[in-house]
Amino acid sequence: MFMRFCRKNGIRVGLFYRDIYWKFPAYKEAVNAIVGTGTRFLYNMDLIAYKYCVDKLYLPSLGMGKFVPHVDSDKHAALPPGGEIKNLPGIANQESFELFYVGGIGGYYKMQETVKAVAASADATMTICTTEDEWATHGESYKTLLNDRITIIHKSGEDLEPYYARASACMLFIEPSVYRSFAAPIKFAEYIGFGKPVIVNGGTNVAEFVQENGNGWVIPFDPDALTMLLDDLAQNSEKVAKVTEMARRIRAENTWAARARQVAQQLT
Repeated sequence: MFMRFCRKNGIRVGLFYRDIYWKFPAYKEAVNAIVGTGTRFLYNMDLIAYKYCVDKLYLPSLGMGKFVPHVDSDKHAALPPGGEIKNLPGIANQESFELFYVGGIGGYYKMQETVKAVAASADATMTICTTEDEWATHGESYKTLLNDRITIIHKSGEDLEPYYARASACMLFIEPSVYRSFAAPIKFAEYIGFGKPVIVNGGTNVAEFVQENGNGWVIPFDPDALTMLLDDLAQNSEKVAKVTEMARRIRAENTWAARARQVAQQLT
């Protein structure tokens, strides 16, 4: 009714459609079959309504559009997560090559290959920050892979800032999937906000961003390739400094304020 009111009064409407997880097998496995049938019906009804009610359907990436039914693609627009620029005191630890990862470690966020690669490196270390529940659920599959190069923590908010300050780079080297080909992790925007370069693997939406913007390194999803990259970067700090400069330069274009300006311009 609200959207109908807007349309009748000439008010252009943009709606952000955050995720399409309900179209994928993981959703069917996670919910009761009867509940899943009902919710998927309602999700489809939402989109049928949006077809007639909105001028722009904003998605985390345009790649997600091919999985979104009912709404014409000419109404789609990309609106990836924005970040907040944070300038931390000091610089990354110059005596070692430290990596930082924040997020899940199971499901779409399997990190085993990353852990293998860091454990096999000559100089790199990595801190993985995940929730206690995530570690309780998935930690067993990592325990045989861990060595003294990998640290697991459970922190959030301002408690993460010292880890960002020390990090030479952040990680999103995660097993590729159809879902990851269009997903836009919110932590990627946080990495950008802190001005940290990012190591990613090809075949993902974030890899396309990094290739276009030069704020990190894109390599195949192969732990040996990752180990080689880490050893190279650990021995050549000038390469890290160059990409860090680019990572800091693009921050202003990827804040929430920048996203709001984009929407305002497109709906005016």
